[in-house]
Amino acid sequence: MAEAYYPADNEEVDSVASDEVYASEETDDEEVAGSDSDVRTYLDVNPACNVTPTADIRATINGVPTNIAPAIRSAENVPGVNVLRISRLGLNLSTAADAVLCITLKPNRLGRGCTSLEDLCPSQPSQSPKPPAPADPEDITRETPPPPLSPPPVTPFDCPVCLTVQLIPPAVNLYPYSFDMSECSQGLLRLVDGLNGLALAYGAQMTGQFRPVDCSDNAMVACGAFAFPAEAAKVPAGALEELSYTLLDDIAGGGAECHPELQGYSIQAYTSASSCLQLSVSKDCVISPLPNNCTCNTTAGVMPYKVSPRYNVTAVPARKSNLYCFTIEALPDGVSPLNAACGPVDILSKVEFFAGLRRRRVTQLQKHLNWSFRAAHMTHGYDTIRSLVRGFELIPSVGTSRTVSPTWGPKGLNTVKASQMKWNATQAIGGRVCLELRDTTSLDQICLDGSGNPTSRCLAKAPASTDRVAAADAQACVRDTSLPASHPDGAAPRSPSSLRGEELLKAAPATPIILAQSLDDKVAEIIARYRLMEDRLAAVERQIVDMVRELRAAPPGAVLAAAVAGPVTAAAAPGADGGAGSSSTSPSVAVPPGQQLHGSGGAVSSTSGQQAAADLLSGGGGSQQGKARLFEINRIQSAITEVVNSGYLESVKGLRETLLVQEWGLQAKNWARRRGVSAFEEWCAVNAPEEVSYDIISALYDDPDALHVLPTPRLRMMARAMIEQHTLQAYDEVFRRCTSTAEGLARVGLGDLLPHTAGVGQVLRGLLPGGLPFLSGGFWSRGLSPHYGVWEGTEGMWGKRGAGSRCGVLEG
Repeated sequence: MAEAYYPADNEEVDSVASDEVYASEETDDEEVAGSDSDVRTYLDVNPACNVTPTADIRATINGVPTNIAPAIRSAENVPGVNVLRISRLGLNLSTAADAVLCITLKPNRLGRGCTSLEDLCPSQPSQSPKPPAPADPEDITRETPPPPLSPPPVTPFDCPVCLTVQLIPPAVNLYPYSFDMSECSQGLLRLVDGLNGLALAYGAQMTGQFRPVDCSDNAMVACGAFAFPAEAAKVPAGALEELSYTLLDDIAGGGAECHPELQGYSIQAYTSASSCLQLSVSKDCVISPLPNNCTCNTTAGVMPYKVSPRYNVTAVPARKSNLYCFTIEALPDGVSPLNAACGPVDILSKVEFFAGLRRRRVTQLQKHLNWSFRAAHMTHGYDTIRSLVRGFELIPSVGTSRTVSPTWGPKGLNTVKASQMKWNATQAIGGRVCLELRDTTSLDQICLDGSGNPTSRCLAKAPASTDRVAAADAQACVRDTSLPASHPDGAAPRSPSSLRGEELLKAAPATPIILAQSLDDKVAEIIARYRLMEDRLAAVERQIVDMVRELRAAPPGAVLAAAVAGPVTAAAAPGADGGAGSSSTSPSVAVPPGQQLHGSGGAVSSTSGQQAAADLLSGGGGSQQGKARLFEINRIQSAITEVVNSGYLESVKGLRETLLVQEWGLQAKNWARRRGVSAFEEWCAVNAPEEVSYDIISALYDDPDALHVLPTPRLRMMARAMIEQHTLQAYDEVFRRCTSTAEGLARVGLGDLLPHTAGVGQVLRGLLPGGLPFLSGGFWSRGLSPHYGVWEGTEGMWGKRGAGSRCGVLEG
């Protein structure tokens, strides 16, 4: 019978005295008999300790490791019973007396398993399985096994649940859609937070919280584990369905109708049939029938063309209008035009606009590509709508563009179309159809939904970041990027799951999901993301500094004149140069180059720098440089918006959660344990125990957990005490340091991020005291004077405003 020990810690566990120790033949490896038979031990254990992968369990006999590692297995022919089998102890009946068996318990690589004697032992003893019969019963004596006892109590076991959100494409998929990395990661975080919140709210016991498992092109998966099926049943089906429908609505677009790219898709959320939680809900993105006033075939895909649901907006200052341009594209690979019996379908002859399709496909491809857009406004009448639509600009892929007048349908239908296009495939694919509206009206202002009711938006919701591109005429235009923008070469964007390494980081540097597997790779990935973010901010800084230096170089009079007067030109009133006595009703004046800006205190000469500043701020005039710089301002604002909305704060959240693990697991823990070994070595040198050799200490430095190399229990206890003391002390320091760092990361914002990362804030404070407000879009239209305290009758940054002028007349 092995001798039993019960140490105070939860790591070293000796065999239990009540367990049976048998001497029997190991027939699977070698034959032994009589007094030379090997002794092996079976211990009843808690079924919860039998985990996969197996826990790290080690055993020693008199300080010497056993030849075969112990293992927890289900007992044969005894349901519900698990045993810890320790064989090949190297003992027989004569040498087993007074032998000391020690067991070391550690969790598996997932952190699961029993690590204490209390967890290892079942709450009630059960019948241990009998070992195989010995080779020679006359040479072996053992006690009779106890009679059968009652079944063991129910112990917790994993009840796994995996919830999948999946995109199901239509049979004819004209608009292939896939999750991008940002959308998938943010959706997973919402799903995980919601599921864990439900379990917490209803008191459901879990053995593993829900966590992100997979992000692919068309699916996101989150998994967790409840302690029992009864615990999972505490979560009401209605609450789970409500959470799932909310997530599906967010993915679809956040409203009653779906994102335009998702036409025909079904978004499903479900669990497996064997799951502890049962769920199966879906949201179908089906476009409602559109009114049709012609005999055309309205089946989607009947033509070899499709229309991108995204559009470009190009300003036309000379006509005080905007062009809303839609691109004609070829059908995706693998999709052939449907067979239409009404004639050739490769000639695009007209584009017709019906109702504004909010959050759904803005096109209904018919034989003549009838493009729906009902021109009606929630506050304007039919005649007013006609005055807002100036016409169409048709820009074929090959050939000369032309402008055509709109053709209106009967009153009540509210249809407008561009006729007589007659584009062939070469002209149509890549061509653009642009609807021209007055600059006082936007596309969404004249949209109606499918039922004819006004809607605030025609297309998908505004994107998190603005993608600005240059139009064919080199003027700035904005492309709607509710979905990832296509590559310049027209190829479809690659799936995030197909990207790796630097390519993945450049595509989504701030995703909160860490994709690396090993600890070293995770840290390398985090460092690479920070460096990429720093590079982005450095580029933003360079653009801002260049722009601010140009503003600073322009004389202040020109800057304020441009800001206050704007691009409107008019003759000055007779009293315009009369100083304080000027009429308060004088019109605004833009000062031409080479002339003077008069005030009661004198005159300020206008220079080319003033004109450049005026062009820069107003966007008017014929200076191409001014327009280019205005575009640069827009691009800088876009870059900063991208930094704010690219998921950086979500990335901080993910980094904050993993900071302690990375810091502790990579270096601090190993250093602390080696310091403990160093302290033990010093203690050995002072106390000079002869049995501790240099080789033994060297083995401890290599593996501080290898305490079995020490010959006596007292030395092992002393070594463990010193190692654990240094480890706990270092852990406490790392924990406090990581907590402080996490709190700092949680409070960081763009105002803090730019100055500390790239020095932008310091530059702005030195050159423009107004700081970052000058980047807001409304600032340029309102002018600089409110930000610099230039008010009527008060002293501003550059002098006193004339008492009775609105022309930007300056004093001093």
